[in-house]
Amino acid sequence: MLELLSAELLSIRLRAPRLGLNFVALSIVLATVCLALPGASSARPTTTTTTTTSSSSSRGQATQYNAAMSLYNTANYAQALSAFEAIARKSPTDDTAHYYIALCCQSLHQNSRAALEYRYVASASRNLQMRQMAQKGYDSLTRLQSASVAQATPSSPAVPVGASPASAVVRGSRVKKVIEFYTTWCHVCSEFADTFERTKAKYNGRIQFEQLNAEEPENSELKAKYNVKAYPTLIYLDASGSVLRRGEGAPMGPNFGNIIESL
Repeated sequence: MLELLSAELLSIRLRAPRLGLNFVALSIVLATVCLALPGASSARPTTTTTTTTSSSSSRGQATQYNAAMSLYNTANYAQALSAFEAIARKSPTDDTAHYYIALCCQSLHQNSRAALEYRYVASASRNLQMRQMAQKGYDSLTRLQSASVAQATPSSPAVPVGASPASAVVRGSRVKKVIEFYTTWCHVCSEFADTFERTKAKYNGRIQFEQLNAEEPENSELKAKYNVKAYPTLIYLDASGSVLRRGEGAPMGPNFGNIIESL
């Protein structure tokens, strides 16, 4: 069909001076006819595939949420936590996922991490009601965490003349190494980074501090050894490599040092 139309157009062009026809106008007519031919629509941009893909993605996310909520509502908090973490990995700014991560952590007594997740939602969510609920959760856990640390911290030992308080306390601590297991997508791990570095500097040369990406293949063996399932997880070791304490969540500020000094 296109060949016939092209031949006809050439014939008309040769006769155009006699017929007084505008060749540009004829070209436009030919282009219009070509677009109407079968198969021409394949050259046109279409949003069908994009729409289908988007719909499939939305259905997949809804399915993930339904599964995670089902686990949470049936009190399978550890599995629900993993499910909501999977959602957060795909959508790091999903405040609903982070709110339920906080709820799961609270139910699993991972109060330090729960408090940080609540604080993130309280500051980042665009939903006023969710911000208010997260703030209430954060306030209650902060009070609980402060009381718990105060009870766990023993009275300070006597400091020898000429010795600094920090060095005296560390000599009494059995902690010789602290390992943090983190992930790049964990915003709590990111917030804890400054506290980790300050504490590391405080005990420089006396306690070894190490950070391991839990998703790197070379760390999988240690991850399994210490049964790491939440992030961050802190492992406190003595001189022989025995575990003195295993903590999930991020002890912010002086709490990190207080834990070290209490062991």
